[in-house]
Amino acid sequence: MGAGLLALAALSVPYIIIVIMTNFEKRSSTLSQRVWIMLWIVTGQVAPICVVCVMESMKKSPRWRESSWLLRNSLLGLLVPVASFGCVGGFVVVVKMIHEFGVCETV
Repeated sequence: MGAGLLALAALSVPYIIIVIMTNFEKRSSTLSQRVWIMLWIVTGQVAPICVVCVMESMKKSPRWRESSWLLRNSLLGLLVPVASFGCVGGFVVVVKMIHEFGVCETV
């Protein structure tokens, strides 16, 4: 029970901070910018959980233990770049926004 509440708090805190700081007002941001930044936050939270779940499943499955090293690592080799897609895209959008405005503003 305690671990579940801790996980829920860890997943919800970034969104609570965003609401406190911005009230989810779009101001001068585009839809694309908002989507990429939210995708960055979501994939940053969910991707590590998915990678760990896949790795744990692989460890428990006798079929995976007997499979080749190349097959096991190619699955993770595909999962990590796909999971990183949103993070890299969000980072690029933030860098472009900072470059466009010139400086970061203090809140």
